Amino acid sequence: MRLRIPSWLDPRWHEEYQFSTGLGLDAARAALSPSGGRFRSRTSRDGERIRDIRRGGLRPGFVRGTAEFTDVVSQRAVKVSIRRPGLAEVMLTLAVIAVVVWPILNVIVVLVTRGVSDAMDWLVFVVVGPVIYAAVAAVNFAQARYDTNALLRLLGEALAANPVRQA
Repeated sequence: MRLRIPSWLDPRWHEEYQFSTGLGLDAARAALSPSGGRFRSRTSRDGERIRDIRRGGLRPGFVRGTAEFTDVVSQRAVKVSIRRPGLAEVMLTLAVIAVVVWPILNVIVVLVTRGVSDAMDWLVFVVVGPVIYAAVAAVNFAQARYDTNALLRLLGEALAANPVRQA
């Protein structure tokens, strides 16, 4: 049995979507390229993937997408993976360590070395730390959801297709 962390608490949150479009490979790539002004992105060396897709303009958004192109009969399938930037994942992981794991370990060490009475003074941090992380993660996830919806809308318009969420 695998422990599932709720999406809004998971520092490595990501979602997968698939677009089926009638556009050819070159047209689909051009639709997601920065030259149109709608997106900022980078093409991989082999040309099969477009990385770091985000909204263009002054406010590019928080989440990043990666698009992979495949052929399915008469349609082009574009698989899009949306996630937080790597730095955000690292920062949220460090936040978990700093405000959740460290206080728990500190209480255990104080309990073993100094006894129950001194350990009781640290219990407030065991409760407050996770509450602080939950608040930060909730605000971060709300922004990520907003940006994901905006990016999916723009991708749907560019590819003339509707996204289907993959499990």
